[in-house]
Amino acid sequence: MRRTLLAIDVGNTNTVLGFFRGPQLVRTWRVISVPGVLLKLKLPETNAVIVSSVVPRLKAALETLAHRASGKSAVFVTPSLKMPVRVTLKNPKQVGQDRIVNAVAAYDRWKRGLIIVDLGTATTCDVVTPKGEYIGGTISPGIGIANAALHEKTALLPLVPVARPPRAVGRNTVEAIRSGVFYGYVGLIDGLVERIKKELPFPVKVISTGGLSALVGRASRAIDVVDPDLTLKGLQKLDDWNHRV
Repeated sequence: MRRTLLAIDVGNTNTVLGFFRGPQLVRTWRVISVPGVLLKLKLPETNAVIVSSVVPRLKAALETLAHRASGKSAVFVTPSLKMPVRVTLKNPKQVGQDRIVNAVAAYDRWKRGLIIVDLGTATTCDVVTPKGEYIGGTISPGIGIANAALHEKTALLPLVPVARPPRAVGRNTVEAIRSGVFYGYVGLIDGLVERIKKELPFPVKVISTGGLSALVGRASRAIDVVDPDLTLKGLQKLDDWNHRV
């Protein structure tokens, strides 16, 4: 019988869940990262649950969710799991689980030098060598945080939804904010990737993922591939690696 899996990627703002039959991603859910919301989800029965979480306070709710869906405890991603990527930092536990999972998914697929840009609550760039070594990266405030801070820290500027503007020169305040936030972050990504590439002795493929990857990633000159489901796919690969007998 084909194995079924519920993969859960818990971020500071949103939680993304994916249901797999074998390697096939069948369905996804995106909800806010709040225990009450998670526990109200109606999920299919599954053989196993694997979780990548950067929000420790949600662990109890996630365990309850896992038992309800599979009758078993969830597997939480840690550096001790078997994986095709080796974290070479002195303290691997300091690396966000989602960053490791992204590296696993990307390297399993392309098996070459990589930069993975994750556009979530934070914007991260992570580097994997052609040998499958995770060597570090960058962390920046996410576009949503910057956008909200612009409104919260000023007296007159409105909160403007993040969207791609038709031009860089805004003709009013809303257009100017939208342009500055959107194209400012595109410039941030392109600048970081360019600088990282100059430090690396090997060529790389640049992959974008995260909630805003489809919007921001496609406007970037630096990004080669946009895959919003990369983290879920990485969780499935980790389950596969650790379920083998």
